[in-house]
Amino acid sequence: MIGCLLAGCGDVSLPSMQSISSPVEPKPAAAHHVVFGASSLESNIRIEPSHVERDGTGILDVQLNFRSITDADQYLVAYITFTQDGQFVEKLGPQRVVLHGNLSDTLDFNSTQPADDYTVTFDFAK
Repeated sequence: MIGCLLAGCGDVSLPSMQSISSPVEPKPAAAHHVVFGASSLESNIRIEPSHVERDGTGILDVQLNFRSITDADQYLVAYITFTQDGQFVEKLGPQRVVLHGNLSDTLDFNSTQPADDYTVTFDFAK
């Protein structure tokens, strides 16, 4: 006991599970497929669960759902890049979007060639 006191082994308390900060919620899967041209866009737009299908010929259909979390209208352009096995297939766009304050919108993209993945890029319209 004396050795423990000399070594500083008093009561050791570990943090409770409640005191550990809560984990960060993962982004919806679609959010991993979106790139923003400006950091202010990333903080003003939320990517919501999206619908993606591939038909029998490998054509990829993407319905990207997103919403504004600001009061101001945002004038955007969106491009989509399709890939197959990590290799570039095609880039489509720009699609012009007026995202009204605090509202949701949807973009639909369809590859013209077989693809298995995509990346959507949002930027301010110029």
